[in-house]
Amino acid sequence: MRFLRQLLPVAMAALFGSSVATASEPRCFPEKFMFGSATASYQVEGAVKEGGRTSSIWDDFCREKPGMKCANVADDFYHRYKDDVKLMVETGLESFRFSISWSRAMNWDPVTRRMKPNAEGIAWYHNLIDELNANGIVPILTIYHWDLPSELQTQLEPKGWLNPGIVDHFLDYSTLLFNEYGSKVQLW
Repeated sequence: MRFLRQLLPVAMAALFGSSVATASEPRCFPEKFMFGSATASYQVEGAVKEGGRTSSIWDDFCREKPGMKCANVADDFYHRYKDDVKLMVETGLESFRFSISWSRAMNWDPVTRRMKPNAEGIAWYHNLIDELNANGIVPILTIYHWDLPSELQTQLEPKGWLNPGIVDHFLDYSTLLFNEYGSKVQLW
């Protein structure tokens, strides 16, 4: 404890030392800096049973925990994205970082034991990206934000990311996204 008391003034001096700008000093962002917002598909989209979306491990997790709220509706971005893009424009945002829901973009095929493209989900993300681009908002796409399709967790052994074969599944998924959205999205 004595050591911590001696260390505290040194830490405070380092924290509040010469690197802090005073109120009178100008603070500038780099020329190409973009103000934006960010989301994750599971946290905002909702519509968990629409557009061909299947369950993800987040859906499974929240259903196993009594009293835990699931993102069945969330912010309802799936239905309200056009209104949200208008709000981005009105607030002066220049970019929007979002993730693709793997379980909306692809579905499990029990015959091939592989994920296959889901045209309805792919089309929804095209619509979102087109809306962003049409309104001057730079789309920044996150390929994966911790929402592994349930089937990749339950149908592989070992499960999910512990299975070496998951790399091939992720390669299929990433390739699909690059092929679908690569001409519309410059930042990944």
